[in-house]
Amino acid sequence: MKKVLESFHIRNKRIGTLLGLIGVCEGLFMLIDNLLLLNRFKIIHLSQAQRLQENFYRVWLLWVSLSLTRDYYEIQASFAVGQHHYQNQDKSLIRRANIFLANKPLVIDTIKNLCDFYIPLSNLNIVRPNTGLQGLAGTISSILGLLQLWDKSYQLSV
Repeated sequence: MKKVLESFHIRNKRIGTLLGLIGVCEGLFMLIDNLLLLNRFKIIHLSQAQRLQENFYRVWLLWVSLSLTRDYYEIQASFAVGQHHYQNQDKSLIRRANIFLANKPLVIDTIKNLCDFYIPLSNLNIVRPNTGLQGLAGTISSILGLLQLWDKSYQLSV
């Protein structure tokens, strides 16, 4: 909820709206995840647990899609700022890669979100599920998420 409320104070309305939607999806994700966990431990009984599980993956996919959209806007903004610092307006792929790689929080967040993107896609059978790839994507995402929690300098600023 805090992220949603903070998003109202962002000057760029597109990014503010995006951050608000990301916060709503994150909240729904956590709610459904906790309900499914309580059901798994037989603390509550969900008659439609399978349907809720599918909706869980849909919310996760929406959340990650919105997060990747935010990463895209951040990448475009970093290119605009990076190009402004160079007089010759070099738009080569190498220049853009260097600008992107210089922003470590953005690189980490983008890689984490790309890894997270595969998991709900495969669980919804949109792409062919591969348990090894799911495990690798989940491991990379978890390590990068822990890195962001451990060192706040690797988190994207609002």
